[in-house]
Amino acid sequence: MGFTERAFDAPPDALFSVGVHLFHGQPESPPPSGRIFTFVR
Repeated sequence: MGFTERAFDAPPDALFSVGVHLFHGQPESPPPSGRIFTFVR
């Protein structure tokens, strides 16, 4: 999909994880709304 994992940490005693990926694909223009993601609960 154009991403390579660079780092990932999931502490065994935490309720979260953190990762970093490097994008090496072809960039695309953002959608007309400018919104590229939405947070949901």
